[in-house]
Amino acid sequence: MTALSPPPPMIYYVYRLTCRHADSPATYYYGSRGTAATDPRTDAYWSSSRLVRTTIARTGVAAWQKKIIATYATRAEALRHESRLHARFDVATHPLFFNQQNQRTQQHRRPGPLSAVHRTTHNHALSRA
Repeated sequence: MTALSPPPPMIYYVYRLTCRHADSPATYYYGSRGTAATDPRTDAYWSSSRLVRTTIARTGVAAWQKKIIATYATRAEALRHESRLHARFDVATHPLFFNQQNQRTQQHRRPGPLSAVHRTTHNHALSRA
């Protein structure tokens, strides 16, 4: 039996994407990411944003630049920095940003399927409205 080696430490970083393509619907995107890479500049990740991914597919990655703004030891620190940038530029409504919502200091939560109890309660509340 061999001992498993511990996973590499995670590095969390805040980044800014810039699109220089003339037909792009926006220019900037601020995000944060965790990676096991020793240097976040080598991380091939661009964004979880569907709008950013489809624009990269349409314009080509050569029209984009990724700048690492800061690195952190914890996800919470990176999220705090990202949320401050989002608030500073109000990226959710600013026409130069791809971001469609402002990050808060908690992780994004994607809604999953409603439980049967929650669905019943929700539907009942809607029927009374």
